[in-house]
Amino acid sequence: MQIRRILLIIILLALTPFIPLFSRGAERSDRSAACGMVAREARRDVLNVASASTQAQASTSAQYAKILPGAYLYSRAGGDFIPVTSLPRDYFVLVTDRTDPHFFAAAYHDLLGWVRRGRVELVNFEPATKSATGVLTVANGGLGVHLRSLPDHTLPNPAWIASDTRLDFYGTLEGTMLHPLLGTTWFYVRHFDGSRVLFGYVYGGHVEVTTPIPPNIIEEVGGGGGVTEYPYRRPFELGPVRQGIIIACLAVTAVFVMLALYRPSQDKRRSPRYRSD
Repeated sequence: MQIRRILLIIILLALTPFIPLFSRGAERSDRSAACGMVAREARRDVLNVASASTQAQASTSAQYAKILPGAYLYSRAGGDFIPVTSLPRDYFVLVTDRTDPHFFAAAYHDLLGWVRRGRVELVNFEPATKSATGVLTVANGGLGVHLRSLPDHTLPNPAWIASDTRLDFYGTLEGTMLHPLLGTTWFYVRHFDGSRVLFGYVYGGHVEVTTPIPPNIIEEVGGGGGVTEYPYRRPFELGPVRQGIIIACLAVTAVFVMLALYRPSQDKRRSPRYRSD
């Protein structure tokens, strides 16, 4: 009986340092569950926002359309459609009206106008990159350039732009030839003169393209996105199951050690007793 009591006390003493590991393991499990819940809630919020955006878009007649080669943005005067600027291929316009049989009313970047139906392709998703502009620098031999309302150098100019000024441009349009050796290409640009934003044309021979419009990589908004859930675990940390296995192994080892120490030796034999007659 004394040996059993001693063994029980030793086993309890051996298990005492490992008892806090069970509580820490349970705490880590609760923390992992909490982190997973937060990740799921975050993902639900993202999906709700995306769903609201999709519903808002579906509630109107607006739809995106991919720009095909040779597309232009037009203005409308009465029954006439007048080209304003070329549009870069593989970007997108937002179609807002389809009542005309030949043109869509559309918005591109911060411009409103019309596009030919055959020069765009309707899509059923919202593109991640919808539009882009390039950058020009005025380079006219140290002189400035005129900003004109049409690509025609004979018309009055609404503004004067100083040399080395940077301008955002949308595209090009053919117009009059200001110089025989510099061609007929004009850029449709946006210019901020310090108090207002002006739109118009600058002659292509008097500017340099500093940043061209880059090719578009067509991607859908939210495509491939998501929230990945990771369990909370510190590096080189054992889980509760492995900790339990290690504790059980240590306990069994302690029992065998104690049995080996307190087991009676078989080599010790009793001395024979002699009885006298």
